[in-house]
Amino acid sequence: MKIKSIHIYSHVGQRRDLSFNLDGLNVITGRSSTGKSALSEIIEYCMGRSTFNVPEGVIRDKVAWFAVIYQFPQEQVLIAKPTPTSGGTSCSTAMYRRGSQLAVPDFKDLLVNADDDTVVALLSRLLGIPENRTDVAIEHSRESYDANIKHTYYYLFQKQGIVANKDQLFYRQNEGFQPQAIRDTLPILLGVSSNDRYELEAKLRAAQRELKLKAKLLEQARDAIDTSQQKAIGLYSEAKTVGIIAPADQQAGADGVIEALRVALEWKPASFPEDDGHRIFRLEEDLRQLRKDRREVQSRIDATPVFEEGRRL
Repeated sequence: MKIKSIHIYSHVGQRRDLSFNLDGLNVITGRSSTGKSALSEIIEYCMGRSTFNVPEGVIRDKVAWFAVIYQFPQEQVLIAKPTPTSGGTSCSTAMYRRGSQLAVPDFKDLLVNADDDTVVALLSRLLGIPENRTDVAIEHSRESYDANIKHTYYYLFQKQGIVANKDQLFYRQNEGFQPQAIRDTLPILLGVSSNDRYELEAKLRAAQRELKLKAKLLEQARDAIDTSQQKAIGLYSEAKTVGIIAPADQQAGADGVIEALRVALEWKPASFPEDDGHRIFRLEEDLRQLRKDRREVQSRIDATPVFEEGRRL
């Protein structure tokens, strides 16, 4: 991927163009504070970065849209992005066009039709970055991610401060989590990691998940066995207590508990004659009468001492 041209649009539709030689080295010179350093920020902004890092000044105040045309072997891609509104610091909306030979659009033709995710996916695919996945352990604060064109920024933008810094080799290397991201993605971008590796890693992750699932199921099965044994012993004890299990089976060992319970499943309670309901009623009446007689007798017994005391007097 090469940069064919950079274009900036004012709020009133004026346009400034900067074209590059695709087959050689391009050197931009000029006085200090004329916008040379801002060009790298514009390019990065039009490669799918949402953060707007163009320095404060004329460019921020006067420019409404930025556009970059990238040259690929078989086609050209134009990415244009508006300046963040209301003094904002980020913008994720964008416009893109593809074609063999693209004309620079007029200001009136600039229209949002994509976002940064679309831009990143498109440029990453055209660059030939293979499908990949950098997995991060759950205990880490970072999230798993795919290496894409954003991870090429480390090697594309070598600003003056970085070149003169003996402690920093890559762009954004001194920011949080970036050194680890460089280590993770460099083999992918250099093509050292093949597609076979990602397929094998995906299969390994699937196998590990399957192993964890099987281990969990095995643990549940073991717990179920222990619980079932305890439940079987409890049912066996209850069956012995109520007499469902015959006395001859009460000395059954551990292996015979389940068989004894299977036999107990066939037990049926004895049937009662149809007139047992009347018999129970008569017995309850007799029981009430006996209780009544008992109370009368108890009253007489309690009254006897009082009677004896009165007779002595």
